[in-house]
Amino acid sequence: MVLSHIHGDHTGGLQRFLEKKSRVAVYLPDSFSGSFKQVVASLGARVEAVFGPRELFSGVYTTGEFGNGIREQALAFRTATGFVVITGCAHPGIVKMVRKVKEISGGETVYLVIGGFHLGGEPPFRIGSIAD
Repeated sequence: MVLSHIHGDHTGGLQRFLEKKSRVAVYLPDSFSGSFKQVVASLGARVEAVFGPRELFSGVYTTGEFGNGIREQALAFRTATGFVVITGCAHPGIVKMVRKVKEISGGETVYLVIGGFHLGGEPPFRIGSIAD
């Protein structure tokens, strides 16, 4: 289980999930509170606090937590076509998150980016620029 950031709409189902299947690792940003980590551990999961980028499994990476204010991590995995990036909300900025994956991968192609981008209210020219 990989949690992107501390907001309740990204963590709210975790307790119920762990009640059904507790023998899992939960990779969460190191900035999560100690009390949150304790609850996760008390439900039987192995807490894996993530600070910097790291490979979780062969070809599966976390960007590590980053950003100012809301600290967030993204998940990335290598495919035959290129890297796929999965974000939660992209509070640090989607471009920064994709650049981090390119850095981690040694400049490999990012083939697909999915998840939240937090671009609501942005003018179309800005969204086009970000997509480019």
